[in-house]
Amino acid sequence: MRVTFRAQFSGPTGKLNPSGWKIHQPAPITIEVFRRNKSWVARECDTKEKAELRKLGTAPTHGAMKDLVAENFERYLIPWAMFDTDGRRLDESLIQEDPDGNFQKRLPTHCAAPNQAGMPGNQFRTECGIEVGAAQIRSKRGQNPPDCGECRIAWEKAKEARLKQA
Repeated sequence: MRVTFRAQFSGPTGKLNPSGWKIHQPAPITIEVFRRNKSWVARECDTKEKAELRKLGTAPTHGAMKDLVAENFERYLIPWAMFDTDGRRLDESLIQEDPDGNFQKRLPTHCAAPNQAGMPGNQFRTECGIEVGAAQIRSKRGQNPPDCGECRIAWEKAKEARLKQA
């Protein structure tokens, strides 16, 4: 899965403003960091051309590139957020990164609902009302909470059972 990171800054400095001119009220600029082959690059994404910020060069990781971008602006207006290549914002808690810098969707975990009659094989009905496979189920008595917000509420209500077990 390919992802991009976007944030908004104002007041270019350093490599992006080599002459050092000060602008009284600089316009906000949305910067996008994306992966090209094995390195990360930045570009502004407010205009149709999406001009690449070649003066910044490249970085080996998205974190290093985000830091490099932040160093070359006076103000950090809107924090970094993760987007897919179509421009839709992604929930970062449902995305995982491997050591090579590749991203993939992670299936959220849930708590099983009490009544499981009539469910086939490894399928479970959850507290939030959906059906998922066994790999996505977390015990209400377990120490690790589920990712799903509705199921987490049911997990928190079962606190007494976890304390008795320990």
